[in-house]
Parts: sequence; C-alpha cells; structure tokens
Amino acid sequence: MTQAQQEQPVYVQILEALKIKLLEQHYKVNWLKEEETLLVDDVLEIAADYEPTPDGHPLVMKLVYVVIHREYFPKGIIEFLAGIGDTLEDRIDNGNNNFLQLVLPPILDSLNPTHNPDLDLVDDQDNEWHVKAGDMGLQGEWEEQPEDEVILLQLHEQLKEKLAEQSQPFCWLKVYTAINNDGTKIHECNFNNVHWEAGDEQISKIPESWDTPQVFKAIKQFVMLRRCGVEER
Repeated sequence: MTQAQQEQPVYVQILEALKIKLLEQHYKVNWLKEEETLLVDDVLEIAADYEPTPDGHPLVMKLVYVVIHREYFPKGIIEFLAGIGDTLEDRIDNGNNNFLQLVLPPILDSLNPTHNPDLDLVDDQDNEWHVKAGDMGLQGEWEEQPEDEVILLQLHEQLKEKLAEQSQPFCWLKVYTAINNDGTKIHECNFNNVHWEAGDEQISKIPESWDTPQVFKAIKQFVMLRRCGVEER
C-alpha cells in the first residue's frame, strides 16, 4: 500500500481494496457519491467501514458492510465481519475475502430468477420462497464437514412462520453457532438485520449433534430468500 493510500480514510481503503477484488472477479464496478460507495453490476450499492473495538484483539478488525438495492432493500443489508491480520491492509483483505466468499454471492444470486426447487420453501400463507444460501463458513477443528443444509433444516418450521409475516419480497438470514473448548455455546441469529429469538433458540441446538468434546467448532452462513414471482432487476 502506498503512502497516499495509507493516508486515505479507512472506509475508502476498504472500498478501494474491495473494488479491485470485484474487478478481478469480472464484476462491473463504479464509484458513487464522490467515492463513498460502490455500484456493483448496476444494481447493488455497497458501503463499508469499520467499528472501533478498543478492548478487542489488536490483530482483529470489525468491518461493517451495507448492501443496498434501491427497490428491494433500500435500507440495506447490514453485515459485520471480522478481518484478521498483522497489518491494517491484511485485516482489510481478510474481511473483504470473507464478504466476497460468504455474503455477496447469495445477495447477487437472489436477484437472478433461477432457483433450486429442492431448496424452495412454502410459508404458512402458502407463499413460495426461493432460497439462495451462501457457502458455510467453518471455524475450528472439523474432521468432517457438516451437511450443507444443516442450518436451513434446523430453521425450516420457524422460517415458514416468520416468512408468512413478511410483506417485502426479499428477506435475509445471518446465522452463527459455535461451541467452545469448555463446552459453552455461542449463537447468533439475525433476520432482516434484527435479532430473531425463535431462530436463535433453534440454532443453539445444532452443536448438540457435534460429538467432539473440548474442541472449538463454529458455523456461519448468510442466506437470502426471495418470494416467488418477483421480477428480475
């Protein structure tokens, strides 16, 4: 990173590094609002910054990303990710890699009219939803990877009820569940940027099936849900 780049605000450094990676992956990317946000493939606007954590580990950075679609999610999908590394550049790079691997693909894919019928979900009001699940992010010591749909299967009944309450055509789900070396469990389940208590209770049961004691394991996943019949944008 050049001296001029190091003197830029951190959010600009995050977005500039993200822009380079997006272009390398053949996305169309342009700056918006005097280099405050990125426009990706003419449909999604991305803002990014970091949240100071004075009491946190010095090699860990808390990055926040906001992904906006002017019609479908104008208030933005908000995602917090950890960036880990020895330098600021390394931490930004790690956070951006996580965002590009786990979060952005299902968001972009949700705007695509194709779907996997095996993953479709019918809510309690008989609305059909197309499920676009991101890759599972695994942490810790895994001898065998869990099945891809473990989170969706665990939340299936709760999602049918939750989605029936929604008026908007797009919804999103963020899940993190883990067990520490001492057996304590950590879990987080957010639906449309808001903590979801019923989902939280369900995902807390997932580590009960992990039969390796005194070993840290964790799963995180981001999922988009699109009501059937929404026109492509």
